[in-house]
Amino acid sequence: NYVRIAEWAASASRVTGLTEEMAALDTSVADPERGGILVTPGEEPCIVLRDVVVQQADGKVMIEGADVAIQPGERVMLTGASGTGKSTLVRVIAGLWPWGSGEVSVPKDLKSAFLPKRPYLPEGKLRDAMLYPDAPADTPDEAIVGALKRLGLNDLAGRLGETERWDKVLSAGEQQALAFSRLLLAKPGLVVMDEATSALDDEAQSNAMGLFDEELKGVTV
Repeated sequence: NYVRIAEWAASASRVTGLTEEMAALDTSVADPERGGILVTPGEEPCIVLRDVVVQQADGKVMIEGADVAIQPGERVMLTGASGTGKSTLVRVIAGLWPWGSGEVSVPKDLKSAFLPKRPYLPEGKLRDAMLYPDAPADTPDEAIVGALKRLGLNDLAGRLGETERWDKVLSAGEQQALAFSRLLLAKPGLVVMDEATSALDDEAQSNAMGLFDEELKGVTV
């Protein structure tokens, strides 16, 4: 789990541009005895935050006393003014932010996916980018093509074998749509989103969010 969190942290570093904080995070998440916010596997099916205090790396408190239980299949939106710590709390739930105190309990067998504003697309074949990080390696091309077309990425359906810097080739909207199409392959039980539809127009956003009413019905968001 710490390896996976470190992998997420590396992706988040590229996405957000955090340098010194992410370097410190790389060190902290590698130590199972680290202090701060404790993320533990829970026996209950819900995600629980118990008296969570979220701090910046310098100790400044951003969120204090967060207590909530998120039930399976529930959709929860975090709202608040800019700079109040919404994105940071999302990172806490995703296991990306250790600074603070309290406990986050996530069902031990829950498969999760983190969708940031700028999804990470590894350089290489489009097929590999679609399977990153959790889809089975033996996923048939037909399933990948179907996932792309479901999100309106028909033009990419014939390019699975092409090698590119996809974060440079695709528009911001295409990258976000591709991130949603990967959910159809990975089939997570929890999706944590942070401005994941900001570059999509109204029709594309409705199409993407429609996954949670259809193919991914029952997923916690």
